[in-house]
Order: sequence, then structure tokens, then C-alpha cells
Amino acid sequence: MVTLTQLQTMSRQERLILAYDACLPIYDRAAYLTDHELTQQLYQQLGRARSTLPNPFGDVGTLPMERFWIRQPLMHDVFHELRKGNNVSLVGVSGTGKSSFLTYLHAQSQAELQREAIYLDLQMVNSDSDFFEYLCAELAIATCRSFYLQRQLRQRQIVVCLDEIEQFKQFTCQARTELRALADGQIKPLKLVIASRSPLAVLFPDNPNETSPLAGICWKIDMPPFTINEAIAFAEHRLQPLGLSLPRPQVMRAWERSQGHPQRLQHELKLVFEASF
Repeated sequence: MVTLTQLQTMSRQERLILAYDACLPIYDRAAYLTDHELTQQLYQQLGRARSTLPNPFGDVGTLPMERFWIRQPLMHDVFHELRKGNNVSLVGVSGTGKSSFLTYLHAQSQAELQREAIYLDLQMVNSDSDFFEYLCAELAIATCRSFYLQRQLRQRQIVVCLDEIEQFKQFTCQARTELRALADGQIKPLKLVIASRSPLAVLFPDNPNETSPLAGICWKIDMPPFTINEAIAFAEHRLQPLGLSLPRPQVMRAWERSQGHPQRLQHELKLVFEASF
């Protein structure tokens, strides 16, 4: 951000270059302005330009596809496990991007895995019957479960993305056992990607002497914080369409303050952007 004091210390030529680079209309009539008028109008127009410049940071909630930034190592690991025939438990604290990740995976499943995919947000599911009705509706089949559901899914290969599973507090052991029967093994019709804040064995401790049905078939992958290199790449990716950049030390300090937590990192970068442009 250029202050009025900084503009006043610039030469006329430097102010004209600034107006030209910022594509400001003042540049075309600068010859008719005194130094004082040029400085004042340049400062006002730069202020208006800053106020209309979109801030590319500060996303909240599930992101649309065009806003999602691919974390290549993590995406590679998840697709690798699914290609091997494994189910995946994706574990991370709130705000790490699990829902956006599932949305992207759902969209890319056919291209990457040659499997159809469905996405289930379980926040509004209140019973086992709700769950199987929701599942079957997304699969475009009549509501059924157990053996009847398995028979309906013969010859199909489907990735089921289960989001907000901890919100489904009445997800019984019986329902998860039935889901396990549809997903346990390479030739079974379903492959599960389950997002949660806690590991499944902790989330559903059915019996301390037994493994929770879904935990026993899911390969756990942690949703890690951004590395410093990921934070730098993310900032560059978001700023590139605007033709802008942030000094790397500022991005590094934002990463340090956020400890790499994706949502907090965006908040820190949003503040840096507002102070810089």
C-alpha cells in the first residue's frame, strides 16, 4: 500500500510510472495537473483501486471446484490407496479442508479411478433408515439394505465419500457392519472415503475388545497442516490471476502464525493482502 507521504517523496516521473502500471485514468491527463494535484488524485485513485481489488484469501466452508487448490502429495496418497482397493479414513481437525477435498475427489473419481462416485453429507442424517434411503437415492436405486442392496450393486464400482460422519450420532454398529460388507475387499462394489475429526475407532468405540466395523477396513490418512513450501505455492496460485505477488518473508510469517492450519493460514494471508494492496 502506497501512503500519501510516500507519494509526496516520489519524483513526478515515478508517480507517472505508478499511474501507468496501475492503469489509472489519471495518467492520460497528467500533463494538465500540477504536482500537488497529481499526487492527490493519484492517491485517491489508488485507494479506489485497492477497495475494488478482490481478496483471493479467506475462504470458509466447502469450496467450489474452481477455488480448490490441489495438495498433490495428499491427493496422490488417497488415490493410491483407492487404486489398491483400500478404503480410506481421512482424519483432520476442523478447517483443514476435508469437505473440499471430498468434493474434489468426488468430481475426479471417474477420470482418476474409472469409478463412479457419490458424495453424502451426513449432517442431516438422523437414523440408519435415513442413511440407507440417502445412499440409495444417490445411487439411483430403490431404497434397500443388506443382501438386497448388495444384489442391486452387482457390476458397479462406486466411491462413496462420507462427510461429517461424526454428526451422525445414531450410526449404529449394525449399519456400519452392513456398509463394511459392501466395501471390505477389492471386488466389493463400494470403496469408502470417510472424513472425520477423530479416528473411526475412537469415534465409534462399540466394544473395547473388538474393532469398530469401519475402522477395521479403512486405511487412515491424516490431513496434515500446510508445509512452508505448500503455503508459498498456495499464495502464488491464488495471486497469479491478479498479476500480484506477496513478499516471501510475509508469507512465511503468515505460515508461522497459523502453524500451517489451512483455514487460519488463509485468514493470515487475507490480512497480509489487505495491508499490501
